Amino acid sequence: MILSGGQLRHAVRGALARLGLGCLSARAAVHLAFALAAVVLLFAGWTLYDALQASRNAARWVGHTQDVVHQIGAAREHFAQTESAQRGYLLSGADGYLAERDASISALRTALQRLAKLTADNPDQQQRVADLDRLATERINIAMANAQARRLQGFAAPWPETATQSATGAAGKVYQLARRIEAQELALLARRQEEADERQRSVLAALAAALVIALVVLAPAYAGVLYQSDQRMNAERRMSDLVEHLPLTAWQIRTEPDGTRRFVFVSKRVLRDRGLLPEAVTSDISFVLDSIVEEDRVRVQEAMARSERTLEGFDERYRVRMPAGEPRWIHSRAALRREHGGGVLWSGYWADITREKKLEEELVGANQAMEAFSYSVSHDLRAPLASIDGFSKALAERSGPALDTRGAHYLSRIRAATQHMGELIEGMLLLGQVSRVGMSWEEVDLSALAALALAELREREPARRVAAEIEPGLTAVGDPRLLRQVVANLVGNAWKFTAPRSEAAIRVGMAHSNGQRCFCVRDNGVGFDMAYAGKLFAPFQRLHSAGEFPGSGVGLATVQRVVARHGGTVWIESAPEQGTSAFFTLPAEPRLA
Repeated sequence: MILSGGQLRHAVRGALARLGLGCLSARAAVHLAFALAAVVLLFAGWTLYDALQASRNAARWVGHTQDVVHQIGAAREHFAQTESAQRGYLLSGADGYLAERDASISALRTALQRLAKLTADNPDQQQRVADLDRLATERINIAMANAQARRLQGFAAPWPETATQSATGAAGKVYQLARRIEAQELALLARRQEEADERQRSVLAALAAALVIALVVLAPAYAGVLYQSDQRMNAERRMSDLVEHLPLTAWQIRTEPDGTRRFVFVSKRVLRDRGLLPEAVTSDISFVLDSIVEEDRVRVQEAMARSERTLEGFDERYRVRMPAGEPRWIHSRAALRREHGGGVLWSGYWADITREKKLEEELVGANQAMEAFSYSVSHDLRAPLASIDGFSKALAERSGPALDTRGAHYLSRIRAATQHMGELIEGMLLLGQVSRVGMSWEEVDLSALAALALAELREREPARRVAAEIEPGLTAVGDPRLLRQVVANLVGNAWKFTAPRSEAAIRVGMAHSNGQRCFCVRDNGVGFDMAYAGKLFAPFQRLHSAGEFPGSGVGLATVQRVVARHGGTVWIESAPEQGTSAFFTLPAEPRLA
């Protein structure tokens, strides 16, 4: 019966619940089941090994008993041959019987020695073998005495009845004792065989139980594997659908150790984006490189080689030739990792950015036109403002005493307005310059910039007493000119808004805010209500009047634009009469793009 994915899921969950493991995931349960099955199989293997060793021991003991029985039989046979040769000599007097007797005696002694070694582990049998050896020796001594008498006195030599009876009794005891030794060994053999059979039955029962347990454990594990396989197939299908419907072409390329590159995967969108036929898309990536326009191809190939060498991310924008129509702009980005065997796996995408490029060009043109217009307006306004300010000053110097109080007030208002207008024009020019100036990336010492800004402020207002602390070693990567404006604006704001404090304090250093490490300029100035924080970075927006604190309202707007161009962020935290903290982040390495 084939189970569906839902049935498999319910089977796995039911098995886990019955085992009291409902809190485990299906994956963890499968791993646990296979681990238990491995333990059971290891136990079964150990049991088989133990049974094999027991079988070998049983076989060894059976062979040992057979050797003992064989030596007992050999001893009886040699003893009987000794008796037969002795009688033959006594009856015939032929010396040949003596030679046969002596050979049998030697063989008998050898058999008894071997029997003693074989029964060394059994004290009872050792005693019986010793008794057997003693009886046999007594019988041999009697035989030797009879043979000596026969040799010296001939057939007429006296043969005492007591000697004959003693010899017969000794021989009977030898045979009887040999049978007892043999019977004891056969009993030991039977007992050992019974123990071996019982152990074998126990081993077979344990193996059967282990196999049943393994099957019980592996059944839900197998169901879990099928479920996970079904889930993985569904996930791969969903991922494939997602990749094919993305507005970009996803791909994977593997660079072999010999330098050849081939596709591991490329989504079908490449056919539409590149205008290719299905047969044109092969594992060889040469069709991709050949489609790059000549002016960009060398740059892209050098970037690919550099990424493969350093395993740094690949991020390039280039043009590709289409089968019909003008070239298209492609943004290609990939992450690289080295695989076992020395190859490099690329995982990335191609995105058609032709429309974005056109919009970017139009935006650049519009910005240039706007900057030119702003510069023209600002430049054209400077001359009339300078004239108004100059003539107002001349009028105040020449006719000031003749003016009444109201006229002098009006004249001062005119001069203040023209000066404020001049500051606004300078702010507009500064904002435009920040947006269009080219950037050079290098390591910048922010601690030194902060010290320079404070020194200039102290020189401008030598009467101020401000406790300033600058953390040493504050560095970042960016444009030195633009970052100097950031530090100067933030330190200048801290200096300005601590003016009402008799014990002003400014600190420049590192801090942690919003879960990240950042630079911070902190003061104990007047602060502000965070309800108005939305106006902070808008040009020409002010939270305090010009009468309270001078300024044009473009300082924080400039800071935000510079930090954003560097790829960082800036934010302010403050409270009325509790000071202000300005935080900003900067990259540790040059920003790409």
